[in-house]
Amino acid sequence: MANSKKLNDPILTLQGYLQSALPRQPKIQAAVRQIEQEMLTEWAVLYETVLTGYGLPLRTGVTGRDVAELFDTMIEGVLLRARSGGSVPETSNGQDLFTAFLLVMLPALCNVSPEELDRRELQHPLQWPS
Repeated sequence: MANSKKLNDPILTLQGYLQSALPRQPKIQAAVRQIEQEMLTEWAVLYETVLTGYGLPLRTGVTGRDVAELFDTMIEGVLLRARSGGSVPETSNGQDLFTAFLLVMLPALCNVSPEELDRRELQHPLQWPS
């Protein structure tokens, strides 16, 4: 029940509505793109910090920004499906879609094998950039 309250959060609903219903006026689109870019930059720093803390360095050619873009798209999709279906969708083996996505994506983005993921623990206190 607590999950469905979060899914019905009016801010999430408003965000989805605004993103899909924004006027096609170039100034508004430019402002939205700028806000999204700033947000993704902050998420990129957060993801890199957390992944490093778990000893999961990014693969060569993968940036924190790539991770932020992919995770943002995945999270928005899972939230949309959860809101329309009333709960977080699951795979055929009962795993929630969010976790399933992460387990597939992390080995492609980081230097870690799928088998190693379960054994990862925080290796040191997270050091947040100033």
